[in-house]
Amino acid sequence: MHPHIICNGRIEDEERTGWVLACPHCSEQVRYTVLKLSPADVYLYCDKCSDFVLRDEDFAIAQRIDRSDEKRALHELRGIYESLEMNLPGCPGGGHFKVWSSVKCPHCSYEFPYNNNAKDEGVRFMESTLIWVEGAVAYRGASRPSNRLAKVKMVS
Repeated sequence: MHPHIICNGRIEDEERTGWVLACPHCSEQVRYTVLKLSPADVYLYCDKCSDFVLRDEDFAIAQRIDRSDEKRALHELRGIYESLEMNLPGCPGGGHFKVWSSVKCPHCSYEFPYNNNAKDEGVRFMESTLIWVEGAVAYRGASRPSNRLAKVKMVS
């Protein structure tokens, strides 16, 4: 495993279908798509931009957690997230990857509140979707290229 690698050096542009909404702070259009997550996906947004880490290395660790005991599973997931916050290198944009960071407006950096600002580990650690904003990079780790959401094609 490569606990300190967020990118294998390659970032490929990607296009996806998605939606647009007006930023409540600056009114600029924010184009985004939604990624479907598995229960073992672990991700962290940067605290300065909308780039995020979603690595196979972290998935492999989280996949081994026995989820039949929810309290124990949350404790183990908390350990994974805390370790990532401490050990991942900083985001190339100058920030740090944090569990409670959320997606931001690419125009004014307004941070959209996650879960109405309620910090509920049971909700956060079991998240089934991830918002990916146009221009943001998904850092995929050492085993595969990362992806920049270069263009969001509007859903009709």
